Amino acid sequence: MEYRHKDADLVSLIVPATAGVPSRTVCLASILAMVTIFGLDLADGSKIWLNVLYVFPIAASAFYCECTILVALGVVFAGGLQLLTLIAYGLPVWSIAANIVIELASAAVIVILTRSARSKIARMEALAVTDELTRLPNRRGVESVIRREIARQRRYGGVLSVAVLDLDRFKEVNDCQGHAAGDRALKLIGEVLSQYTRESDSVARLGGDEFVIVMPDTQDTECAALCRSLSRAIIRRMTVADLSITASIGFATFEEAPGSVSMALQKADRAMYAVKASRPILRVDRTVQQRAQQHCSSVSPCASRTARLDRYHDSVVNHLEGISAPT
Repeated sequence: MEYRHKDADLVSLIVPATAGVPSRTVCLASILAMVTIFGLDLADGSKIWLNVLYVFPIAASAFYCECTILVALGVVFAGGLQLLTLIAYGLPVWSIAANIVIELASAAVIVILTRSARSKIARMEALAVTDELTRLPNRRGVESVIRREIARQRRYGGVLSVAVLDLDRFKEVNDCQGHAAGDRALKLIGEVLSQYTRESDSVARLGGDEFVIVMPDTQDTECAALCRSLSRAIIRRMTVADLSITASIGFATFEEAPGSVSMALQKADRAMYAVKASRPILRVDRTVQQRAQQHCSSVSPCASRTARLDRYHDSVVNHLEGISAPT
């Protein structure tokens, strides 16, 4: 099975403040509001000016409409309606020109401020679902993904696989080598997960040294192959970084949609702990470290570090075969 590199992209995880509000509906409602304001302004004459009310449909279109061109057209439309209103009032040309310039400048400021606020809200939403250390989605972010995939599976069928990964001897590395080494290990795991999962998969950090992978339309055999690939990649990456860390990975494949997000995570979590309990972790990890040190000391000094890993990697993986197993 071939896997492509992907960035830890949160776009599909974030539910923006504008979600659920179609841009076309907002644009049409804004135009209707502008026409209504225009009609009322003409009806009451020049005694009461309602031009300030154009602020609201302009701000609404600036916030909810993705297309900047539509927003600009809305501003121009509002300016045209105000121009007709001023002409109907019989104001002199210089007064009309001055008022239109002021109205357009005010509308431009409103659009800029509204779009800026929209951008800041989007960034805040991104931070709310992002793990600061690994830049992967956090628990809140991945739960929204699992919820979405469960809804999709209920409607369209198919299968869903969820894998949970827990690092072995992470606490020991943290205690003996310091938190900086632990943070480095977590970042490396994030890189491996992003690199060795498919574009359709979602990876996240649940918390601590636990990570999760959500795999839509993935049978148990495919999921097992992915987990084995991840196990090998983690061994390689941690050996390069001189960290005595491996990973226990358990997964669950659902032929029918799970009852809830927590149910899906719990089943995968139990599978992971079953894998961890069945492995002689300390013996395996020390053997991995000893083999790495013995091999690296026996090769020619001019050999690159990557070449060394390539030569002994297969024997290490064979020693750890079964690190990832379906339940």
